[in-house]
Amino acid sequence: MKCAELLVQFLELRAGSNFTNGCKFIRHLAESPECRYCGAEVEDEIHVIESCNAYGESRVKIVKYLEELLMKDFSQMTLSEISCVVGNLRLIDWLITIKEG
Repeated sequence: MKCAELLVQFLELRAGSNFTNGCKFIRHLAESPECRYCGAEVEDEIHVIESCNAYGESRVKIVKYLEELLMKDFSQMTLSEISCVVGNLRLIDWLITIKEG
């Protein structure tokens, strides 16, 4: 899966319209909120972002991808590319807020 696709999934987490069993359970689309990968009691946004081993590799890829974006020379980027970086920075800010909150 490409980093951009991973970012979309993580942004869906923020929007509250996501693929977790916790979200599906609330909408009566899953029988249990339990994590389907590791068996944790609830598979929710925080679980996916911070602790589920199934998403560990994805977390590493996203962090590396965002670090690379931050090292880019903005003067050589198109407006569309800058917009993408700004969106990713907002994602980082949100992840930090979740971690601190």
